[in-house]
Amino acid sequence: MLKNKRSATLARLATLSHTFFFAITASLGATAQVTFENPAQGSTVSGISMLSGWACDAETVQIQLANGAVIDAAYGTERADTEGPCGDTDNGFGVLFNFALLGTGEQTVTLLIDGESVASREFNTIQTSQGEFITGKSATAT
Repeated sequence: MLKNKRSATLARLATLSHTFFFAITASLGATAQVTFENPAQGSTVSGISMLSGWACDAETVQIQLANGAVIDAAYGTERADTEGPCGDTDNGFGVLFNFALLGTGEQTVTLLIDGESVASREFNTIQTSQGEFITGKSATAT
């Protein structure tokens, strides 16, 4: 169900002073607030990690990889830190992703809210094995 808080969001936008929030304009002309937190811009990631952040109003949240593949993210998790800008707390999104699938190098992912591109991140990946997971290794723990 669409959380229709656009008028409340517009009212709060005028009083928002934290630099880690930013406004985007959707195709409907309404202002929504979105933060794409992970991976961080310019970071280096490897293995399995989160693509995550929060959005005040969304029906769907997706992440588009540089190769064009689109991944659906879970949306609506509790984020108490979004109550001020959003007027409620069920705004978190996230998806676990195996960054080894991208190979080593510079990467770009794009955040899609309701099918619209609203943010992107450029970061680096390091592939630590020849496939999705390290194979053919053993270890002993004492």
